[in-house]
Amino acid sequence: MKLNGVKRIPSSLVACLVNGEEVQITELAYEGFSFRTAGELPNITRIELHFFHFADSNYQLELLTSYTMKQERNRFGISYTILTEQAGYKAQTASLLRDYSNYISLKMMGDDSHLSEQMVNYPAQEDNYFHTSLEEQKHEWFQGLEKIEYQVNHDYELAISIDNYVSYQKYLESDIQQYYEQLLETHNLQNHPLFKRNPTRLYIGNQFCHNLLPTYKLFRRIMDKANQEKLAITLEFPYLRDELLVETSELLNEIYHDQKTQGEPIEIIVNDWGMLTLLQDKTDFFILNLGILLNKRRKDPRFQYKHGWSENVDNLAENNLNGAKFYHFLKDDWKITRFEQESCGYPFHVPKGKNSLSIPFYQTNTSQFCTMYAKCSTGERGNQKLVAACPRYCEETAYLYPKHLKMIGKYNSLFAYDDSILRDANLMEYYLENGIDRIALKLL
Repeated sequence: MKLNGVKRIPSSLVACLVNGEEVQITELAYEGFSFRTAGELPNITRIELHFFHFADSNYQLELLTSYTMKQERNRFGISYTILTEQAGYKAQTASLLRDYSNYISLKMMGDDSHLSEQMVNYPAQEDNYFHTSLEEQKHEWFQGLEKIEYQVNHDYELAISIDNYVSYQKYLESDIQQYYEQLLETHNLQNHPLFKRNPTRLYIGNQFCHNLLPTYKLFRRIMDKANQEKLAITLEFPYLRDELLVETSELLNEIYHDQKTQGEPIEIIVNDWGMLTLLQDKTDFFILNLGILLNKRRKDPRFQYKHGWSENVDNLAENNLNGAKFYHFLKDDWKITRFEQESCGYPFHVPKGKNSLSIPFYQTNTSQFCTMYAKCSTGERGNQKLVAACPRYCEETAYLYPKHLKMIGKYNSLFAYDDSILRDANLMEYYLENGIDRIALKLL
């Protein structure tokens, strides 16, 4: 059976639940809609639709109470067509299609700032104001932190991260105390109460860029120095590219045999499911952490401009880790017992298990085809390709973004700055009370 005037829209704009189970709408029209399932659905008693409303960035329920249904078997499964004259359905559909059509028109007419301004009152005019330099930007971001009143009563482990060749070399050329003090002074954090204690753990490596991962010899030099300074070690690994499979496997094998000889287990942050296969027989001396790229969460500094943001922010507080199935899959099948979290612009619910909290930057986007390399080497940000021999332009260059967004482009990623924990001791107490036992200071 065919519907008239069929519209195809993104699945996120209208969700359909049949007897409480979600099905995928394939066609939407004013007189009804279609969905497809692999097998026949027995005894359908309840059909509910959740329409997205652009005005308040929320969903509204429409429970179908009057409809006719026809089904047809095809090579993909069974297609169901629902016909209804229900006034609520027709009004919701008309409103959704009108708003979506308006969105498409705005998307074609202007840039993203203009679109956001029209859709959610985004302050497009603020996109014209930038800091003149990275130094000025950092100064403004971190100013005033030495004057705040701040006290936490719970204990925590403090770690610092070195994630690029400049920081690798700086650490090797000084002791941990000198390196730590210089790091804090550079960001005006030397008097912040959170960092009055000395770090006891070092994060080595990079979760986002394969070209910033140390070689085995460099890893070994840094690890040996960290061991001499009585620092616990966590190694950070990014995504795993196919052409780097053998190289990464050999690197892991060398580190594994070193640790086995020393009789000392070591933490490794995993950001690719393929890495788990390489590590599955090494969990006797590798303690696995779930990295940021696998611990997915909605993060964007522009969220604050969405309609209904403050009323609906709690809807973002949980992700897959808060669900029992994913948590037990990681814990029971892969022996992943620690999870890397980020302070990301809004409070989140800490899942079960051991949790580390990275502050004050959070990652929003990562590309294996580096935009910074494209801009520096060709002058065109969009002219991207895989970087084989990286000249590490990111050591001296960064992308600056409009002041109000508090964002920075560094190496192959975008990061946003969230100082809420640095300024609010109550928020820090909340996390420490609910399962965060380690603070990882990561400064760009």
